Amino acid sequence: MLSSIQISNDRRYNQRISFDGNVTYSPMPYTELWKQYQSPQKSSIINISASGLLFKSNHDFPEDSLIKVKLHIPEWQKYWHTHFATLSDTDRNLPITAIAKIIRKQCQYPDHYNIAASFVSIDEGHQLAIKQWITSEILQ
Repeated sequence: MLSSIQISNDRRYNQRISFDGNVTYSPMPYTELWKQYQSPQKSSIINISASGLLFKSNHDFPEDSLIKVKLHIPEWQKYWHTHFATLSDTDRNLPITAIAKIIRKQCQYPDHYNIAASFVSIDEGHQLAIKQWITSEILQ
């Protein structure tokens, strides 16, 4: 659910909005972090853009770490257009999956961090869908 719209264009190429949604994240397999946190973790998104997100975490990920993220954005599929595939009814509830790089972290209090991550590998159609979804949320 969209909690409040705060648009920011500072240092960024894409519009960013506050978003009270869910993310599932895990370190990339076979890394040092993966040895510590193999199970995917669920958390809350603070804000999101087509190029990355800010989310809450109980884990202190080092900057430049790569993580796999699954973004749970309501009805994102209606903004996804492709000429190569169609979504089945079961695909319509799937999250957007991307690889993201930790670019910044801020310790809120012990074992509670705000993690800023930038997408380094994401399907172009999914990235465009996020951008169009954000635009539709702003215009509402």
